[in-house]
Amino acid sequence: MKVVAFNGSPRKNGNTSRLINHVFNQLLFKPKQYGLAGAKCKAV
Repeated sequence: MKVVAFNGSPRKNGNTSRLINHVFNQLLFKPKQYGLAGAKCKAV
């Protein structure tokens, strides 16, 4: 099973990241997390 989390919060180590990490620590395998903090995103 593969689990991916995309964190769109502007804070790199904010509450959303902590919640994702807490959930990931409960899993028996290594999930992948992508953070968008600091990324330049432009709406089209």
